[in-house]
Amino acid sequence: MPDTIDTVVLAGGGLRGLALLGALQQQLDAGRLEHVRTYAGTSVGAIIAYLLVIGFTPIELFVFFYEPEGVVFFRQVTQVDVSLVWRANGLIDMNVIAEALHVLTRRKLDTVPTLQSLHDVFQKDLVSVTFHQTRNRTEMLRRETHGDLSCIDALCRSAALPFLFTPVRDATGLYLDGAISHNFPVDLVMTLPTVRNVLAIRTQCAADYRIPGPNVMMTAHNLAMTIVHHQENHSIRTAEACCMRNSGSGLCIISVPITSVMVLGFPVNPTESFDLFSCGYQTARECGGRNRTNDEAGKSCLDPNKSTRITDGSLPADDPLLGRGHDADAARKLFHEAPEIHAEENVLLVVHPVENP
Repeated sequence: MPDTIDTVVLAGGGLRGLALLGALQQQLDAGRLEHVRTYAGTSVGAIIAYLLVIGFTPIELFVFFYEPEGVVFFRQVTQVDVSLVWRANGLIDMNVIAEALHVLTRRKLDTVPTLQSLHDVFQKDLVSVTFHQTRNRTEMLRRETHGDLSCIDALCRSAALPFLFTPVRDATGLYLDGAISHNFPVDLVMTLPTVRNVLAIRTQCAADYRIPGPNVMMTAHNLAMTIVHHQENHSIRTAEACCMRNSGSGLCIISVPITSVMVLGFPVNPTESFDLFSCGYQTARECGGRNRTNDEAGKSCLDPNKSTRITDGSLPADDPLLGRGHDADAARKLFHEAPEIHAEENVLLVVHPVENP
């Protein structure tokens, strides 16, 4: 892993973003995010990126889902009738996402910043990736090109998944979720002139995994995940090639395997939420921050036969949820009252670090 990370890239994935939070918390605890100046992402990855810039820690965002406002939001985006997903105007009003972002922003700031003012205040940049359907192209919404754009507007454009959310438009046309073209935009971000050493995190289904079910929604979900899987692998290969060409740059990609949660429209109980967060944390910890050369690129630094899942209802001694006051106590209570844990056979880490001497 690069010694000094200046850029973090986060993939989209809806509810799987809980695993991203776990991985990010581990990296924060390890002191690897101190020098980050650019946070980028698609959809939920962009949302998490923004909230990190304005001062939230990953554990704070995780606990938010158990607070009254978070519970209401979580229910609105998970407990929907997915059989109605083909409605032209979408199942969920995008204002639900916008309002949740307003609530969180008010905890840290007096007003919602623009992409430019965000940089002015925090000396950090946000890059939100979206697909402009009218122009038929992927766009990176950033201060150099969209400085006057509200950060929340930029995030809504990145998260506008067709059919699920109401459409997002402006005078130039229609915006769609960035996952349409770049769910894991590490290859795009590597082209930015200020980017040198990148830590990129995503969740990933096993190549042969399929959520069981005979109905059309399960079939559509599995097909979409297959497309995203190949799309992300292409982004990784392109990013690695870019890194190889640029002397002095570094790239570390952590993939957290997920096999139990649909992207959206699937209620996640407290146990599953903790499972996702802890999986991300432990997977990132197994990476260990060890440096690698180009010859070692693509090798896993986690024994694929070693399970690091929580399967007994307990939290590991160094779990980030321990020792964090009443919020952790409340979260632990939810954990132990939840239904039985969905246990996964293995946690695998796929890391593709590339460093030039």
